[in-house]
Amino acid sequence: MWPLLSLSAFVHAAAVAGGLLVYVMATRIGRQRRHPSVAIAWVLTIAALPYLGVPLFLVFGTRKFARPVRPLHAPHAAHAGAPAAGGAAAAAPRWSLELLRAMDVDAPGVNRVVALHDDGEAALQALLELCRSARSSLALQTFVLREDTVGGAVMQALATAAGRGVQVRLLVDAVGSLWLPRRTEAALAASGVSLCRFMPLVHNPMRGRTNLRNHRKLAVADGRRLWSGGRNLADEYFVDRGAEPAWLDLSFRVDGPLAASALVQFDHDWRLAGGHGAPLAQRPMPSLAPAAAGDAAHAPVPTATHAPEPTARHAPEPTATHAPVSSATHAPVSSATHAPVSSATHAPVPTASHASEPNAAHAPAGALVQWLSSGPDRADDTVHALLLSAAWHAQQRLLAVTPYFVPDDALLDAWLSACRRGVRTTLVVPRRSNHRLADVARERSLRELVAAGAEVRLAPRMVHAKAVVVDEAFALCGSVNLDGRSLFLNYEATAVFYAHEQIDWLARWVASLAASGAHHHGRRVGMARETLEGLVRAVGFQL
Repeated sequence: MWPLLSLSAFVHAAAVAGGLLVYVMATRIGRQRRHPSVAIAWVLTIAALPYLGVPLFLVFGTRKFARPVRPLHAPHAAHAGAPAAGGAAAAAPRWSLELLRAMDVDAPGVNRVVALHDDGEAALQALLELCRSARSSLALQTFVLREDTVGGAVMQALATAAGRGVQVRLLVDAVGSLWLPRRTEAALAASGVSLCRFMPLVHNPMRGRTNLRNHRKLAVADGRRLWSGGRNLADEYFVDRGAEPAWLDLSFRVDGPLAASALVQFDHDWRLAGGHGAPLAQRPMPSLAPAAAGDAAHAPVPTATHAPEPTARHAPEPTATHAPVSSATHAPVSSATHAPVSSATHAPVPTASHASEPNAAHAPAGALVQWLSSGPDRADDTVHALLLSAAWHAQQRLLAVTPYFVPDDALLDAWLSACRRGVRTTLVVPRRSNHRLADVARERSLRELVAAGAEVRLAPRMVHAKAVVVDEAFALCGSVNLDGRSLFLNYEATAVFYAHEQIDWLARWVASLAASGAHHHGRRVGMARETLEGLVRAVGFQL
């Protein structure tokens, strides 16, 4: 009896030792930096349950690829502060340019057309128009692609572009678009669209990295015109669904060098997903010069002027009803006007309107914008580093909108410090998001922000937009949520806007959205609730 127990104990001890060795080797060789609390959680799980902990770590534990060796950069004039271009582009703060350059992020460039969309129908029309404008190449990437009204219209636009000889590539995340029917994929292939699923769960070519999902959303036509933001390609992000209003979200259109940077990003992701058969975009040289007039030969420059305080909402231009790619029947995209976010006692969410780009903020003379990606393919946690530094540099205001707010301790502490030294801090989150666990996990951070003097507002309906405004220095808009998964695990992308037009537009949008929501009072909770929130935060960061 005793020899058997000794043998069993020896085998268990060997399993624990082997599991911890796997953890140490994987994290040290791969330089997998992680928060101490997360590291402790993995070590305890492997030590207590090695037969479960080790497989879980191999599937969910990877956070970064091997860190690349980067050459030293010579000083570059582009990072000493950008000159204004025709009064439309503001000089970017030196500290942010130097920080991003140190992390090997391309310098910003002046783009001739920039349009921000808060209206889903206008955003959809902008995406469809971009697809129709493509003459040689069209690349589209999304986390969720669903076979519904919006997804069907977009897929039909891709198939139509391929039918006229455009090289069309479609990249979807294998988990986010898990329920996209194979018959739809076959129909797209038959129409000439090349489709890849990023990191499939079965036959995964990047073994052990199943937990790293591609959350980027972008579309690039001819390497010159870009559509991007936070919207997935499904109905709820664009149009009303019966009695349910569309989610509040943001996206943008940019014509200029930002599109070339986004295409480089797409090509990189396309290769990781195993895509082939398409020429790769060349890495653009950092530039602060206005784009040449010929850069958008196929897309005329809108002539509408910037409206500083948008209030009207217009239906998109009528378009022909598209037949869906697959055999499923789709209803045409609705043109109904959305109900305002709040009652008459609150300021409505701004909805700018222009003849060429409905519900958009324009910078006719050009706007300084920078493409910023983050994720396992970056040596650094780029967006997190920028947000952290921004909190310490902020002097007047920090404004943010996010559907999920579960920051790490360092970012939360930086925001708390900003509040205490007098920086006006406003955070808007939905009263109830589409992820209940995220709502539970956020409460501790929200209480601490309120106690430090921040204004936390709860929007009455689902908000999926991701935006941050820092002083008059810059504003972010893209796919990055303010939670651990977006900041440390997902493949993400955002645009950094340095022009006053976009900064002011986003600041007004955040202010109006905040006015529509109720105050979060940050009431204290009991020990049981504190424990539940802590457990959800610990697990939620990995899952």
